[in-house]
Amino acid sequence: KSWRDGRHLIADARILHRPRQFPRRFVSADDLAVRLETEGHDLPLIDKVRCLVDGRQLADFQSEATIRILRSLETAQNAGFVISAATSGGKSLAFYLPAMAWISQNSKENDPWVKALALYPRQELLKDQMTSAFASARILDGEQRKQNKPLVSVGAYYGETPYDNKAVSNPRLQFAKPWRVTRTGSVCPFMRCPRCEGDMEWLNRDIGANNEILHCRTEDCLYVTPN
Repeated sequence: KSWRDGRHLIADARILHRPRQFPRRFVSADDLAVRLETEGHDLPLIDKVRCLVDGRQLADFQSEATIRILRSLETAQNAGFVISAATSGGKSLAFYLPAMAWISQNSKENDPWVKALALYPRQELLKDQMTSAFASARILDGEQRKQNKPLVSVGAYYGETPYDNKAVSNPRLQFAKPWRVTRTGSVCPFMRCPRCEGDMEWLNRDIGANNEILHCRTEDCLYVTPN
């Protein structure tokens, strides 16, 4: 039978039009801290969770995900978790909150290794989440210095990530869209300023010295990333 004469794969199609619904956010950092204390977590880890919450109210599923993921990590249990919510419902925070807290607490000087891997199906989503994850890591800088621990680093590995400082200004050595070259340096195509969302630039002097430092190009911001 020809496919033209066969049955339709979709018998009916209907449109549902209604306002988007979001989970109610009512869990404070103090509420989550109490739950984590009853789980037996160390106070330094709980303090880092507080820092990452950063005054926000969490949805119940974000709080529950944090508790379960940290429980699995602290007890070295192999476990998988599926977090489901509407678009912009807070799924990323449900992952990054426990992951960042645990990574920062278990980081050691002179022992760098990849502790979490986030895979994204779309490049634009990666670019948005890259800046958000980087900003979350910077919230922990004060606690890391207080405990004499290394700062949490975040990297992006895909077509627009250069191999080294030589590749950043040479389009022939890059996979995809090159970094935009300016008079003072090269603009990163996948990282926005976590403070003002402006362009981040790798200055020529830092490229030459192979110092992996980005500067915000917005004059009244001038944010600089850690090396």
